[in-house]
Amino acid sequence: MRSALLVLLFTLNTAHAAALKTEDYPAVPDWVVRGLAAVETKSYFTPSGRLVYVDRSGDSGDSDDGRGPFQTTNAAFDMVRRPGERWANLATDFRLAEAVARRYIGFLYLEKAGKDWTTAMAWYRKGSHYRCAEAQDYARRAAAIGAQLSPLPVQEH
Repeated sequence: MRSALLVLLFTLNTAHAAALKTEDYPAVPDWVVRGLAAVETKSYFTPSGRLVYVDRSGDSGDSDDGRGPFQTTNAAFDMVRRPGERWANLATDFRLAEAVARRYIGFLYLEKAGKDWTTAMAWYRKGSHYRCAEAQDYARRAAAIGAQLSPLPVQEH
């Protein structure tokens, strides 16, 4: 019974996230994206805006734990994926990885975090356990690192 309820809740969340159009997601501040990449995989953006993916250890094997510079889980990817996007590509297509991370953190900001970016980062780390010490520490570190870095250059998509 409990597993059926969890599946139902996941399905409802996934359907709700999928129903949001790209324009429905808020513009995610650069400090959020930079902080997530830095804390997740020590990745960073060059002054030209190119993402450098540093710690690739999370991409080994077939684990569903996380993929790409933002260590996006398969479940998170499924919530915000667009037609033609593949989770396996997050480790090599950094523009896709960033776009997916922005959509997912935007979803969390709107739907879970009370429109607070730091709380959204805690949700990104631990889901509904966002109030635990690990998630709070993660969010504080990501926010602090992201705030120290300069904004990304504007790029045409």
